[in-house]
Amino acid sequence: MSDPSMKGEDLGQAFRRLGKNIRDVMDDAWNSEERVRLTDELEEGLADVGAALDDAARRVAEHPETKRLIDEVDDFSDRVRSGALAAELKREFLEAMDELNTRIERSRRAQPHNEADE
Repeated sequence: MSDPSMKGEDLGQAFRRLGKNIRDVMDDAWNSEERVRLTDELEEGLADVGAALDDAARRVAEHPETKRLIDEVDDFSDRVRSGALAAELKREFLEAMDELNTRIERSRRAQPHNEADE
C-alpha cells in the first residue's frame, strides 16, 4: 500500500517540500501583476480619501460658525480659569435662593396663623 513516489522520503522531507511549495506560491502571488495593481489602487484610493478629509477639515475650520464656536469655547475657558464663572454662578445661585426665600416668607405671611402651629 505504499506509494512509489513517496519511496525514500521521510516525514521531515515531506514537510520541507510542503513549506517550499507554500513559500513559492506566496512569492508568486506577492510578485504578481495583480497584487501590484491592487496595491497601487489601494494607495491611490487612500490618498484620495486623505485629500478629501483634509479638504473637509479645512472648510470646517474656515467656516464662520466654527470660528464663532471656537471663540465662545475660548471665552468660556478664560472665564473658568479666571474664576469669573464661579463668581457668576455663585451670584446667580444666591439670587435664586433669595427669591425662593422671599416667596416662601411672603406665602407664610399671607396664610392665617394657627395658634397650635406656634
